[in-house]
Amino acid sequence: MGSVSRLLRKIHTGVSRVDSKRPAPACSGTRGSPGASGGIGNQTLYSGRSTGRRAVRILTRPGGRRMIKDSVSNAGLYRSISYRMARALDYLGSVNAQGFAEETVEIDGQDVYAMHQLYTTKGPDGRLYESHREYVDVQFVLEGSETIRVVDVGGLTVATEYNPENDAALYDLAGGTDVKLESGDFVVLFPHDAHVPQLMSSEPSDVKKIVVKVRV
Repeated sequence: MGSVSRLLRKIHTGVSRVDSKRPAPACSGTRGSPGASGGIGNQTLYSGRSTGRRAVRILTRPGGRRMIKDSVSNAGLYRSISYRMARALDYLGSVNAQGFAEETVEIDGQDVYAMHQLYTTKGPDGRLYESHREYVDVQFVLEGSETIRVVDVGGLTVATEYNPENDAALYDLAGGTDVKLESGDFVVLFPHDAHVPQLMSSEPSDVKKIVVKVRV
C-alpha cells in the first residue's frame, strides 16, 4: 500500500504544479442530497481548476479523499504518475468506437491490460461495492454515459472476503459519491476506492467501456 500512497502524493503534487502555472477560479460543483439516487444517501462533489488550455479535474469526496475524473483529451496531464499509468492512459486515446467488441487486450503483459466491455446501465438494486488490492482501475467510457458510485472501503460491511484469484472483495451497498461519466471521460480508482460501476444516470444507456487494470 506504500506504493499507492506514493502515487497519490504524485497526483496531488502534479496537480498543484499545473495549477500554479496559471491561477484561476475553481469550477462550479453540485452537492447531492441524501437519498437522491435509488434511496441511498450520496453526495456528488466536483472541483477543478482551469489552466487556460486544459483543466485538471479532481473529485473531492466526503472525508477529504481526492480522485481523478477527467476527459481523455487531458490524459497527458497524468502520465507522470507512473510508467504503467502512462501506458494505460496512452491506450485509451488509441481505441476507436467503430468495430468495438468485448475482449481483453494486453498492453504490458499482466502489469497493464484492458478489458473492453459492452452493456446497458441499470439501477443499484441488488448491487454490491467492489474493491481491488493488486490493481488500480482506470475506467473509461468510450461511448454512452454511466454513473459509478464510490466510497472509502474502510467503513463498509464485507459481503464477500477478498479473493486473490480475482483480486476483489465485495461489500454491502451503503452511502457513497456518484461520479457521472459521459463519452470520453475516465476515472482512476485506487485500492481504497470501493466502487459500483455500470449504474444508469437518469435513464439506461448502452455503453462501450474500457477498464484498464494497472498493477500497483
